Amino acid sequence: MAVSRFFVTHKHHVIPAEAGTHGADVQKKLHRGKIPYLVHPHFPQHKDTIMKQARGFTLVEMAIVLVVVGLIIGGVLGGQQIMTSARTKTFINDMQAFQAAFQTYSQNYRAVAGDDSNAVGRFGTNVSANGDGDGRVGITSALTETYNRTGTIASNEESESQLVWEMLRAATLVKGSGAAQPTNPFNGIYGVQNGAFSDGIPLGTNVVCGNQVPGAAALAIDTQMDDGEPESGAVRGGTGALDDAAATTYDTGSTYTLCTAL
Repeated sequence: MAVSRFFVTHKHHVIPAEAGTHGADVQKKLHRGKIPYLVHPHFPQHKDTIMKQARGFTLVEMAIVLVVVGLIIGGVLGGQQIMTSARTKTFINDMQAFQAAFQTYSQNYRAVAGDDSNAVGRFGTNVSANGDGDGRVGITSALTETYNRTGTIASNEESESQLVWEMLRAATLVKGSGAAQPTNPFNGIYGVQNGAFSDGIPLGTNVVCGNQVPGAAALAIDTQMDDGEPESGAVRGGTGALDDAAATTYDTGSTYTLCTAL
C-alpha cells in the first residue's frame, strides 16, 4: 500500500505531494529552505528539531530551581523565627507591665488588686465585688489553680483571680474592661493567683502566669528574665496544673505555663 506524503506551508497548511503543480512548487520551496519545516516525523532531517522539543531540564536549570526552593524554605523558617522572637519579647514586656501595674495599685490605694476590700466603694459598678483584704489573690489555705478561673464572680477568695483584672482596669492600669484574663501572644492567657507549683513559688506570694507557651519560647523567656531553669529562680515553668510540680527542663515538644512573682 502506497504511503501519501504531506508537506506543511509556513501557515501550517498540509498539502499532499500529489497536489499537482502547486504541490510541486511547495516541495521545491521546502528543498530550498523557504518553508520552515516538515511536520511528518518520518523525515530524518527533522530529528534534531523533534529532540530539541522533547528535551528535559539541564543541570544548570535544576541548580537554579534548587537554589530558589532553598531560598523559599529559608525565608519561611527565618520568618517563623522572627515571629517567635517577637512573641517572646511581647510576653516578657506584658509580664513586666503587669508587675508594674500591680505594684502601682498597691502604692496608690494601699491595697492589693483583686484582694482590695474597699474596691466597690472606690470604683462603684466597675467592679463586681470586694476582695477579703488578706493581702493574697486567691485561696490561702492550699495551693489551688485559680489564675484561669471563669464564671460567676462572688466575694470569695477564688473569685479574686478575676477581680484583680476588674480592679486594675477600673484604676486604668490595664487596658480593657471586665474580669476576662488578658490574652498572651501564644494564644493563651495571663492570670494571677496565690503561689505556683508545689515545689516552686510558695503560698503567700502573688504571681502572674502565662500559659500555652511553646518550649523553645519558654526557655528563651526564662533565660532573659531569670536563669533558664523551670524549677529554680524567679521564673518557674511547668506543663501541668499550677498545683503540680514544676518541670525539670524545657522540651521543645511541650507547652508551658510560666509564672513569676508580682
